[in-house]
Amino acid sequence: MGKIRQGIFGPVEGKVDNLVGASWNGIHYLRSLGHPHIPDSEKQKTSQGKFSAIRKMGHYLKDELLDPIWKTAAQNNQMTSVNLFQRVNHDAFDSEGKISDFSLLKMSPRDLGAKEIPGRPQCLQAFKDPDRENHIIIRWDYDRQLGVVKDNDILHVIVIDEEEIYFAENINAKRVDKAISLNIPNENKLINLYVFFSDNTKTKYSESVYQFVNMDNEPINN
Repeated sequence: MGKIRQGIFGPVEGKVDNLVGASWNGIHYLRSLGHPHIPDSEKQKTSQGKFSAIRKMGHYLKDELLDPIWKTAAQNNQMTSVNLFQRVNHDAFDSEGKISDFSLLKMSPRDLGAKEIPGRPQCLQAFKDPDRENHIIIRWDYDRQLGVVKDNDILHVIVIDEEEIYFAENINAKRVDKAISLNIPNENKLINLYVFFSDNTKTKYSESVYQFVNMDNEPINN
């Protein structure tokens, strides 16, 4: 079984179900090996595909994503982190267990039972960087009047493209920065971003916010 090293933003070693560890330019990520085919005639297996896929994804992300980020919210809802991941992300998967709507997927949940949770990224934007090849600009507003927001809240980014899921590490961005330029592998074209903040102790996390970027589009110059 493969393992993710150095915490949530560390490299992966070996194979994890249909994911395999790899790295590119110092960015560590999980590379997908595709989805198992489920024949349409196997109705019972198809009906179980969504439940099985979400639960399997939750189990493989448990140690490095669910336990550090989802565990408190799960306890507040009196369930395991895997069960909460499954409940929150149920509508993002189709009956065959494939992600059908990336905008419905959450990589950090909304924890209704917690206090002083960092606010979500405000007015999030993401687009191709016009000045740097293979980079995406991620931009957000910072209004101290809106919710629990602090200068030193730490930015976290999870990326899912056409084939891979990976955790951006060492981006060293804080809420007060209001923008970063993120390096991505040059073969990636369709980019799904999940952006969220933690407090400076990395014990409390905001809900993730979704953005989509098509790297084939012309960059925004502003």
